[in-house]
Amino acid sequence: MTLVDNVPVGWNCNIAEAPVPPGLLADASFAWGASSVSDGGSVTVASTPTEVTVTNPITRVTGNFGVTKAIVADPGVVKSTAVFTGTYECKYDGKVIKSGTWSVTGSGAATMNPATTGLPATTSCSAHEDSPSESGLIDDGWTWDKPVVGADVTVGGGGPVVITVTNKPKRVYGALSVTKSFQ
Repeated sequence: MTLVDNVPVGWNCNIAEAPVPPGLLADASFAWGASSVSDGGSVTVASTPTEVTVTNPITRVTGNFGVTKAIVADPGVVKSTAVFTGTYECKYDGKVIKSGTWSVTGSGAATMNPATTGLPATTSCSAHEDSPSESGLIDDGWTWDKPVVGADVTVGGGGPVVITVTNKPKRVYGALSVTKSFQ
């Protein structure tokens, strides 16, 4: 491609490229890397055509996904050994690209299996929780309320996106009948 005609022989020209618009890429999971120009962008015009090559690398924008467990309970109601588990699924461009399980003892960040790092930006991830075991509660006077699972998240470039799964125990009530007898 000829960009400029009739440049005097011997002239030194500096070649640079303006930023390339991101709209030329498939989606936000791709980005333009720093362009490079052959010969450092500086050429001396000769009597024969001088060729300069501009390279525009494309990089993949990735991010991470995780699940965090939150427990809302009075102290001592939930055992510190309570284990919570579930599944997750991540889709990119409408196709499942990663799915697996998560687990955590108590509250905090869950272990993802397989790991959910390096997911393309724009990937949508969801989580589901298995029914928690009643053995994680202090006694039969408690049961687990329905969990609250956060909305699906979309991976971006940068820090991890997280879905929080919250569990809350609730009291179990029974009936008590008292009979009084006189003798």
